[in-house]
Amino acid sequence: MQDAAPQSSDARSFAATMLRSGARAIASHAAESLLESYPEAGQLFGPKAYRGWHDNLSQRVDELAASVELGSAELFASDVAWSVAAFAAREVPTETVGRSLEALRAAITSDLPPMCVKAVDPVLEAGIRATAGEPMSLDRLVPGSPRADLTLRFLETTLDGNRRDAIRLVLDAYAEGAPVGDLYEQVLLPAERELGTMWHLGEISVPEEHAATEAIRGAMAVLSHTAGRESASQNASKVLVGAIEGDRHDIGVRAVADLVEIAGHTSVYLGADVPVRDLVRACECYTPSAVVLSAMMTVHLPALTQAIRAVREADVPRVIVGGGAFKADPALAQRVDADGYAHAAADVVRLLA
Repeated sequence: MQDAAPQSSDARSFAATMLRSGARAIASHAAESLLESYPEAGQLFGPKAYRGWHDNLSQRVDELAASVELGSAELFASDVAWSVAAFAAREVPTETVGRSLEALRAAITSDLPPMCVKAVDPVLEAGIRATAGEPMSLDRLVPGSPRADLTLRFLETTLDGNRRDAIRLVLDAYAEGAPVGDLYEQVLLPAERELGTMWHLGEISVPEEHAATEAIRGAMAVLSHTAGRESASQNASKVLVGAIEGDRHDIGVRAVADLVEIAGHTSVYLGADVPVRDLVRACECYTPSAVVLSAMMTVHLPALTQAIRAVREADVPRVIVGGGAFKADPALAQRVDADGYAHAAADVVRLLA
């Protein structure tokens, strides 16, 4: 897929600003048009069809704005493909997503200046192409290896409401010789990803997802304390770790903070949804040698870019980024001015070496 960037960065930034400022009006225009031209779309949300599609398309506009600003058609196409998978799981025809994007394109063409439409259209077209063919293949957990089997037992136990028993499964594996890094990377983090997929596809409820996520947090806390810490070396770093403002996903950054500590470095863990001003104050207070920032979704990337600019001004030597927002286009790490990209939590430890 071609990158959507013959447009200048200024043109893309202006178009993204216009999209964000007019998101609700554009979504309203598109929702009305969709329901009028394709009444079948109303079946998805029932009696609240307009409101449901308005919320859905508002989210699409936000994703589109971030993708346009960064010049990455891959980002938007990935978001659309993820949405198609959710619709398919609920037996909603893929055509419905494509029709909604066509309605969105018509609204944008009508409501925004031509120069904005020119910057937006290649990215939007990539999203429309992503609705063609079969839904994306999701990376699901399947039994067959000791770690996958343990992950599935962990999930089954915690979804049954047995949090303590689930945590005990992980601790027993550690006591039997499983490396702590493997238990994070091959059990706990895959468990969290599988939970997200299950929720997205409607296989579990929100309370079930919350309860299971709390079990993962508990397992991490007990496991990191039990594992202790390696002796700090002369190359040990002080690392500030957090998820940027608006991103409430904390499992990945929590894993990074734990693994950095276990490896002998010092981690200052700020948690999720860290405002830029607090991030800057933390840099001034702790003077870290590196900052690790996570962005889980496309819509979080503009805040990440702002956070990196602020961190640079605080004279932090290194910025490492990671999170789900980069999976569709890892080259984005360079575009947001990061010094490194961590595909997995353990990669941060390797990048600090």
